[in-house]
Order: sequence, then C-alpha cells, then structure tokens
Amino acid sequence: MKKKPASSLLDLVWNIFLPAILMTWLDDWTGCSPVWALGIALMLPLGFGLKDFFEKGRCNLFSAIGLLDVLLTGGIGLLQLPKDWIAVKESFVPSVLGLLVLGTLRTSRPFFQVIMQQHFIFNGRIIEQASSDEGSKLSWDRLMRQGTWLIFFPFLLSAILNFILARCFIHSETGTTAFNKEMGRLLVWGHLFIILPCSLLLLLTFIHVAKGICRITGCSLSDLFDDDSSEVFPEEGK
Repeated sequence: MKKKPASSLLDLVWNIFLPAILMTWLDDWTGCSPVWALGIALMLPLGFGLKDFFEKGRCNLFSAIGLLDVLLTGGIGLLQLPKDWIAVKESFVPSVLGLLVLGTLRTSRPFFQVIMQQHFIFNGRIIEQASSDEGSKLSWDRLMRQGTWLIFFPFLLSAILNFILARCFIHSETGTTAFNKEMGRLLVWGHLFIILPCSLLLLLTFIHVAKGICRITGCSLSDLFDDDSSEVFPEEGK
C-alpha cells in the first residue's frame, strides 16, 4: 500500500519542522534553559515514532534506527558532550543503514528484492513473473544484487554530506542557546541539501532496474508502471 501524501507531510512536520522551530526559538519564547529546549524539541520525533510503533504493533528497522538517531542527538546535547560528536552522529545513521543494505547481499533476499516484492512502484504481475520464472531466475537474481549495490550509494553519499554539513553548521558548544539554533538550522537545511542528490541517485537506480526488468520479461516501460496488470497478462479464457 502506498503511503498517503498527508501522512508523509505529517512525518515532515513532526520529525523536522516542529523540532527545528523549537530548537531555534523555544528558549527565547519561554525563557527555559537551552538544555530543556533541546529536550522538548527532541520529544516530538521520539513521541511520534513510539506512537507509530504502538499503532502498527510491530517494529520497523528503519524507524527504530531513526529513533536511535533522536536519542543520540538528545544524549549529545543533554550530556553536553563536545560538539564534534554531532558530525560523527550525523554520519552514523546513514552509514548503519548502508551497511545493513549491503549485509542483505549475503542472504537469499537482497534488499532490492524485498522492495520489489512490496509492489510499491512497478506492476505487481510483471514483478511476480520475472521473479518466479525459472528461465529468468539467474538474470533476476543478478539484477536484484545490482540494485542492492546501487541503492547503497545514496546512503554513503548521505553519510558524507551529513558529516560535512554538521561541521559547517555546528560551531557552538552543546548546552547553549547558540548550539540549539545551529541544530535547528542543520535539521532543516541538512535535509534540503541531502534529499536532492540522494533522490537523484535513487531515481537512477530504479531506472536501471526498470530497464533490466523489461529486458527479462519483454514488457515495455509503460506496462511496467501500469497498475492495471490485467491488460499486460490477460487471464486465460478472456
């Protein structure tokens, strides 16, 4: 099931924009200490993630790592550790995700194959045909491994950019108002700078895989992106 745009917008508001606003201005508005302002701001994505967990009744690995990211940020700020740890933390999460993606290459289900089986983007009937046909199994497995390797690079790029941006934005020591404001700017501008190049790499990866699926099945790109699979593989007797 595809995620609703309203839900995606809510994710952005609770996990990025509201925490950034509170980090930047809460202590000015209320007169609370910078440490309390940071803690309150980080409670929003933490609470949103826990709410999502209890509603779905299961733990999503990527959501769990996102919560870990929030806790690490809070730990560095609330414990007033040296500011240089922020750059390390910012590159930690995408690095872990990238290594997890590569780790699936040692299993029978590479990461990209798991994505394909969810039928988020491509025609489900075509994906099932390509993955279950014994004659194309070798080509399909090779394509899924290529896709998994390629999808690792956006995570690698994200880790590098996160580290560089953290070094550029964070100049003040933790536990100060200036540090909170810099973290707020990093939260917003970091996402803006990183999303575009990483999204481009992801797009190129999906284009490569889409062309590979077309070669395997003989379908066209328009068929591959067509949700109405009955016209591509009509049922017998019709």
